[in-house]
Amino acid sequence: MGMTGAMRAGLSVAVILWAGAALAEGCGCNPLPSEGVYGTSEPLTLSYVDGDAAACPTQMRIQAKRFDGPDVDVILHCSAGTGYWSGAEPSPFGGPFLYELTAAPPPLDMSSGEYTAQLEASFAMTEGFTLEITLPPAMSTMGKPNRKLPMELQGQGRAAACMCAKVREELDFLESRLASYEDKALIAQARAEGLRGSGPGENFWMDDNRRLHAFGGDKPRYSYDDLTLASTATGGAPPAPEEIVPQGELNAGDRSAGARTQPGAYAQVDPVSCKIKMMEPADVAKSCQPAIIIKGAFTHEATHRESCRRWNKPPTYTAPDGRIINWDNVDPFVGVLVDGISAPRSSFYAWLQVPENQAAEEAAAYGREVGVLQDWLAANCP
Repeated sequence: MGMTGAMRAGLSVAVILWAGAALAEGCGCNPLPSEGVYGTSEPLTLSYVDGDAAACPTQMRIQAKRFDGPDVDVILHCSAGTGYWSGAEPSPFGGPFLYELTAAPPPLDMSSGEYTAQLEASFAMTEGFTLEITLPPAMSTMGKPNRKLPMELQGQGRAAACMCAKVREELDFLESRLASYEDKALIAQARAEGLRGSGPGENFWMDDNRRLHAFGGDKPRYSYDDLTLASTATGGAPPAPEEIVPQGELNAGDRSAGARTQPGAYAQVDPVSCKIKMMEPADVAKSCQPAIIIKGAFTHEATHRESCRRWNKPPTYTAPDGRIINWDNVDPFVGVLVDGISAPRSSFYAWLQVPENQAAEEAAAYGREVGVLQDWLAANCP
């Protein structure tokens, strides 16, 4: 996606300005360095020239002391889609000083390797970069070398307002989802209506002793999960029945071929294998979502994975007729019948059909995800 060194060296300031103006077509320079002081022996200050909560910066300013001449004060322009920031400083040495800033990867833990590609594809804040300075022709003729300076943020930095706004918007949504799952009135309503926890078509639920029980009465049109989603959409007000749309209907026809996750989901857990599935890196890149949001989504699903592994090991539950069903011996795509009725695909999925269990499980997961975003905002958006 980047250009070769020779091609970059030939860019004029006019071309760079044009590229910066085209940022509406993509996420812009990515990752985006935080404002702050970088480096120790030759520190420089980085600040944004433009940008706000609705639009990310296309220009930033670097300032530094120069002991053998005028202080450095240069505007860098973002070349959309490349991740490079470039600028020029006039000089009396036969041409300008050329500056190119290449940002380092986001400072997020990728040690597990499970979602490295997604984090690298996301829009991110960074606390490090390399500044390459190409000297004017006359200075190069004198034998002075070009410089390449690795820089790290010193002390407190500040993320771009656009990134802070995106994270705050996501946090508001997550907190509203958490409130829905903590709403005791919704659990009482689910109980009164005989709702399943997450799958309206399920026939059984499982107790804490791994025994299945059949649901009584007619199958409801929607699940407790659907009820909480409708409650979130109404701002916590009791949703009317016609406002509650089953997620299966909502997602129907809205899933691209081969997609790993449901529409709108950055990550999800398979209730049989307990594996976390992430959105395709290409789709993450198109979303322009900050990397911390992707990390938060993974943290959310890691909570479900812990519960999934706990309930699926051993991979058994007891049917109402006393049979022990071992899912190690069952094809999950074919399933198993209990008295001619399909049984839940796993112990974890069966346990989640109890609204109280689904509520506690999602509240724990959203609580951890909210904490990830709150910590990031406190550290980067003072």
